[in-house]
Amino acid sequence: MPAVGAPGMLNYNYRLVNVSAAQVDYNKFASGAKERLKESACNRSETRDNFLKKGVTLRYSYFAKDKQHIATIDVTPADCGY
Repeated sequence: MPAVGAPGMLNYNYRLVNVSAAQVDYNKFASGAKERLKESACNRSETRDNFLKKGVTLRYSYFAKDKQHIATIDVTPADCGY
């Protein structure tokens, strides 16, 4: 399921089809992804105006090809100054 909604949150689910969980350094992945996701979400009018400005948190969950959880990263309205 690529995206699901919950009260005050939109969840995006991604599977990295060429990566196993054992190959991922969680801290490195999460810190790099957080900055990229924040920049993208805050600067894209679709996510900024339709979700973040309305108080909705964007949650990005990443899973490996073996369906093991890698990381979950939230971009909150506060991350974008709202």
